[in-house]
Amino acid sequence: MEILTNYSGAIIAIVTALALRILEHVLMYRGNLEITIDNALARFEVGHSGTINPRECEPGEKPEAILFECTLYIYNNSYAPRVMRETKLIFYNDRVNLGNCGIYTTNKKITNNNLTTEHIYKPIINVPPKEVVCHEQMAIIFDKYFPKIESYNKIMLSYVDHKNKTKLIELEKVDNIFQTEVQNN
Repeated sequence: MEILTNYSGAIIAIVTALALRILEHVLMYRGNLEITIDNALARFEVGHSGTINPRECEPGEKPEAILFECTLYIYNNSYAPRVMRETKLIFYNDRVNLGNCGIYTTNKKITNNNLTTEHIYKPIINVPPKEVVCHEQMAIIFDKYFPKIESYNKIMLSYVDHKNKTKLIELEKVDNIFQTEVQNN
C-alpha cells in the first residue's frame, strides 16, 4: 500500500499517457473518403481497332466503343492515409447488375508542344490524410458488350476501401447513351 501512495503520481501519469495514446490512435483512423464526381460524360467512338487515333463517332458511322470519362475529386478526412482499390463502373437497370468494366487513369503530358495521353490501369489510388486528390478516370466498352449493357439506366462507381468493403457511388447526369443516340437519329 505504501508503494501505491509513494508512486501514485507516476502511476497516474503512465495510465493517462496510455489512455491518450489509445484515444489518439482510435481518432486518427476515424473518417473516410469523400468522393465528388465531376464532368461525367459518355460518347460513342471509332478507331479503337486499328492504329488510327480514336475519335468521336460521326452520324451514320458504326461505333466501335463507348468512352466514359469523369473526374474524381477524392478527399480523405481522416488523419491516416486511405486507398481506393479495384475501381470499376457497374451498369444497372433498376437493381439488376448488367455488367462492369475496369477504370483507367488518364495521364496527360505535354512533350515537344504535343499533348499525349496515356491510359494506365491503376489498381490502387493512394489518398494522403487531409488532402484532395484529383484523378481523371475513363472506361472503354467495346461493341461486343453493347447488347449486354444497352438497357442501363444507372451507372455506379464501385471501389474497395481500406477495410475491404465495397462502396458504390452513383454517377449522376450520365444519360443512357444508347437512348440518346436513337433520339438523335
